[in-house]
Amino acid sequence: MVAVILGLRTAGLNLTTLTTSLERLCSKEDRTWKERQFNQTKLDEVNSSQRNYASSWLRKVAASMHFGTDTYALSVDLLDRFLATLKVRAKFLECLAVGCLYIAAKCKEEDDAISITPEFVIDCNASCSANELLRMERLILEKFEWFVDFVTPVDFLQT
Repeated sequence: MVAVILGLRTAGLNLTTLTTSLERLCSKEDRTWKERQFNQTKLDEVNSSQRNYASSWLRKVAASMHFGTDTYALSVDLLDRFLATLKVRAKFLECLAVGCLYIAAKCKEEDDAISITPEFVIDCNASCSANELLRMERLILEKFEWFVDFVTPVDFLQT
């Protein structure tokens, strides 16, 4: 059935494994899904065009640091979840984006691919300091109660 829906051929493909993996991802996504809306109420809060710019900027930075698409996808997911949960002033958006990328890199990349915090800030060409990044990282992690292993579209594509 899954093969028909996805248009897959069964030759060389273990449909049971694929089905199990997709069901596991869907179940995990169901447990962590949250609708995301950007309700800007003040002029100095992040709006949707600023969010889109931050997402594009994250893509460029992740590529320049040779991070995988799964790292980029998780960083944007963290950014979106945070923005949907809290009102964020536009002046903090860059630090928030760097914090999300830093957390995503720690989750998805090999340890030797991630530079130490001060170098990470420099590599990102970010305007925030290493201490500000660490405070933002802690704020993000506390907001998500240290659970940041969210399902992204890339997880489905890699199945």
